[in-house]
Amino acid sequence: FESYGVEDKLYSYVLQKNESDFAFLSRRALLEGCSFLVYNKTLVLYSEAYMEAVAPAETLNVSIDGDYKYNDRRFELYGSCVVDSGMFSGEFAADNGVGRKYRPSNIGSIGSSQEAERFAKNLLRHVNKGCYSGFVRTQILPGYAAASTIMLSNNRAPSWDGIVFIDHIRNDYGKGKSKIFFRRPLEGY
Repeated sequence: FESYGVEDKLYSYVLQKNESDFAFLSRRALLEGCSFLVYNKTLVLYSEAYMEAVAPAETLNVSIDGDYKYNDRRFELYGSCVVDSGMFSGEFAADNGVGRKYRPSNIGSIGSSQEAERFAKNLLRHVNKGCYSGFVRTQILPGYAAASTIMLSNNRAPSWDGIVFIDHIRNDYGKGKSKIFFRRPLEGY
């Protein structure tokens, strides 16, 4: 087990009911703004905001005839999230100029209003994080890893130049190709 940027939290009560261990861990990680991956027989749990803030060590230059796709789905953004469970509730608003409110259901038990606000912030991050995303196909790049940042440079689409967070990678060693899926880091979450 390894963790990066994950804060320890003490819960008054947590119930794992009718779900696998990985489904339970995934749900708890989501509420805390974290994700996990399994790499080289190691479970890696990381804070998404923490990993998005790490300075990129590499630059990926997309060639003029590069195979890429960018998705700009800003119309799907939410401006705030409200979490209610029992006698506790919390809200978090992003500074993104959007008025839509996200109201998730079936959060489970919440132990305090502070916990509800933390969950609201992290759930808002979760629903908004894929609104600026894309992929690049390139020759095999085994040195790139999920949950890391890179600098993206593309002369044909310079509005997408800048830091991106690698969501996941598919390497096809038979064809010598990599497909790198990324998204823009979120700020203020």
